[in-house]
Amino acid sequence: MSDNKRLVKWIGSITEEGFDRVLGEILKFQNEAPKELIEMYLCSDGGSTDVGLAFYDAIQHYKPRLVIVGSGAVGSIAPIILAAGEIRVLTEHTSLYFHNFRITNLGAEGPLERKVLLASAKDIEMQMAMYREILVTRSMGKLTRRKLWTLMECNSFISVKKAIALGFADFMADKSEFKLGK
Repeated sequence: MSDNKRLVKWIGSITEEGFDRVLGEILKFQNEAPKELIEMYLCSDGGSTDVGLAFYDAIQHYKPRLVIVGSGAVGSIAPIILAAGEIRVLTEHTSLYFHNFRITNLGAEGPLERKVLLASAKDIEMQMAMYREILVTRSMGKLTRRKLWTLMECNSFISVKKAIALGFADFMADKSEFKLGK
C-alpha cells in the first residue's frame, strides 16, 4: 500500500505504551512533512478505553494527514482508533467487533466496594456515550445511535461491506489501486 517510509503500525492491544509509540511516530512524520499522508496499519481486538479515546482526541488536536488501514480484527475500542483517520480503509478480510463495555462485581461486599463499583459504572457509561458519539458523527449520517446501540448490545461482528455501508470506513483496500497520495 505504501513505500513504508511513512508507515506506522499498531498491532495488538490498545495500551499506553502503544499510544506513546504510535503517536510519537505520527507526530515525527507530521513534523517532517505536514501535508503528506501518513499510513497507519491497525490490527487490534481492543484494549484500554481511556487510551483509545485519548488517541482519537490527540489525532483531532494535531490533525495529521492520517490514512488508517484496518486489517484482521478491529474490535472493542479499536473502531475509535480507525475513526480517527482522515481516510479509513479496511482490507478484504477485516471484521469489526462491537460490544457494550462492562464491569463485573469482583466480590464487592462492603459499602466502600459497592461505592467504587458504582463510580466505575458511571465512568463506563460516560465512556460509552463518547464512543457512540464519535462513531455516529464519523459515519456522516449513515449510522444512527439506535443502530450502534444494537450492534453493541448484540456483541456484533460486521463485514467490510457492512462497515462501509454504515460509515465505519470509507472503502475497501484494492491491492492493485490503493496507494498513498492518490
